Amino acid sequence: MSEQKESLWRHTDFLKFWTGETLAMFGSTIASFVFPLIAAITLSATPMQMGILNASQFAPFLIVTLFAGVWIDRVRRKPLMIMANIFRGCLYLYIPISYYFGLLQMESLYVVAFF
Repeated sequence: MSEQKESLWRHTDFLKFWTGETLAMFGSTIASFVFPLIAAITLSATPMQMGILNASQFAPFLIVTLFAGVWIDRVRRKPLMIMANIFRGCLYLYIPISYYFGLLQMESLYVVAFF
């Protein structure tokens, strides 16, 4: 008896998850590359400001992950992942909007990079 294996590409739940996570990772990768460029080119950031921006991108791994891990283990993960990706998308959208209105500052880059 041989069982036919069904491909994951035919499961709509998997396709939604895979697409969402791919877009989220693509956005995070682009943001980690673009934030220093925005700071250097648009805001003429000093080396100290660039260092703070870089530190603010990686500080959550040191500060938040232990506490967040405990909390995440106690809640439903799917709604949390969806809300986190929506929140991150809104934060990324803040950068071009604030630039358009002339409100972009290094402090806002620090906050967006941290979250």
